[in-house]
Amino acid sequence: MKTGTAQRVREHISGLSRPFSPVGVARAVGLDPTEVHPALSDMLERGEIQRVGAARYRYVGVALGVRSTQEVRPRIYKAIQFRGAFSAREIAISAESSKSFVFKIIKGLLTDGHLEVVGKQRNPYTDQMEKVYRLRHPDNFHRRYILNLHKD
Repeated sequence: MKTGTAQRVREHISGLSRPFSPVGVARAVGLDPTEVHPALSDMLERGEIQRVGAARYRYVGVALGVRSTQEVRPRIYKAIQFRGAFSAREIAISAESSKSFVFKIIKGLLTDGHLEVVGKQRNPYTDQMEKVYRLRHPDNFHRRYILNLHKD
């Protein structure tokens, strides 16, 4: 991959509101698809983009590998508190985090009894079913996780 390829790709896809394909991005930035694939693979691994279908991706908007968990975790807690019922995908988008890190947080909250599974919904991007969660005791969650964010 040539120096600057990732930046050219990032600049193009950050302005897109709809899912994109690697071939479409390559055409738009004037590169060969074989030059674009490594950049997109790196972005996918870091959580900058999400796979939403076969050869279809969506720009999330942040290079997650650069952020520390101390920076992302409070955003996840606030997103969980803000939403009534939610999927891991929705929290990942709201908190600008990776879905795998959100799943890790959700697993701990389920184990501690703060969350419960209330159903399933269809992911509009992949057409797959995903679990829907909600807080069991919002006041307890607020005291334990949100108020403690402000303490040093």
